[in-house]
Amino acid sequence: MRLDPRQLRILLTVVRAGSFSAAARQLNMSQPAVSMLIAQLERAVGAQLVERGRQGATPTQAGRILTRRAEMIETVLDLAQKEIELGMAEVEGPLIVGGTPGALMSLLPGAVSLLEARGTRYALRIVEATDAELITMLRELRVDLAVGTAGVGVVPDDILERAILSDSFVLVMRAGNSFDGESATLADLSALEWVLPDVGGAFQRQIEAMFLSAGVPVPQRAVRCDSLATTKEIIRRSNHVSILPHRVVASDIASGQLRQVALRGGPPPRLVGVRMLRDRTQMPLADQLVRAMADAAQVEHP
Repeated sequence: MRLDPRQLRILLTVVRAGSFSAAARQLNMSQPAVSMLIAQLERAVGAQLVERGRQGATPTQAGRILTRRAEMIETVLDLAQKEIELGMAEVEGPLIVGGTPGALMSLLPGAVSLLEARGTRYALRIVEATDAELITMLRELRVDLAVGTAGVGVVPDDILERAILSDSFVLVMRAGNSFDGESATLADLSALEWVLPDVGGAFQRQIEAMFLSAGVPVPQRAVRCDSLATTKEIIRRSNHVSILPHRVVASDIASGQLRQVALRGGPPPRLVGVRMLRDRTQMPLADQLVRAMADAAQVEHP
């Protein structure tokens, strides 16, 4: 079975418009012509794709599957057009990089700095997501590379993972926090108010595993926050404390805005790396960025 890309585009328009008549107007076609092409597509796949009713046109389960794939094709074609336009201007890309906030902050700034120093002309888009979302985004071609925690759990067969950086966790609080010890255990700090990650990603699981392995309940008096910028600002302005990757707070500690407390019996360092689809041919810029991430990590933490 070979599907007609034009029919997929028409299906996408019908689903988005919500009716055959609205889709026909958008496509500058007659409604019977739109209906005929959708019927041909339904015969080709052997399933009804659109239910016609008083509420308009609603995709069936098969229609939703095909619509999602049609959106992926549309995305690929749009990116191909953009890549051609940028290539004519001698600019590489566009490369879309997804990542968890901490991993992006750990790897991307140094890599971007190196690409700039090497004279690379490129277009880069960065989007934040959870570890679980990133796998789906890779498979749906919504991102080219995914930056996140590495070495945790089983890597799916269709995904390649490369660990790039080992980064330690540190306990941080504001410089004037009422806790004045130089070191502490999690039990020492369990009564304090915390800022902890909220989403069910690898970072959140690692933080909660620290408390469990120390025999300390996960704090209930906590602000759950996935924004690193907001987390750090809360710590600066209050007596809340948190555990964050060292590279995320290194500049804040160096400037004196935050204070690091040695965590006795603390967790092992976390691995940060990049994931990509195993069978997808990457554009040269993707390879350059991954090399720049590795080179920057080596320079900053040899």
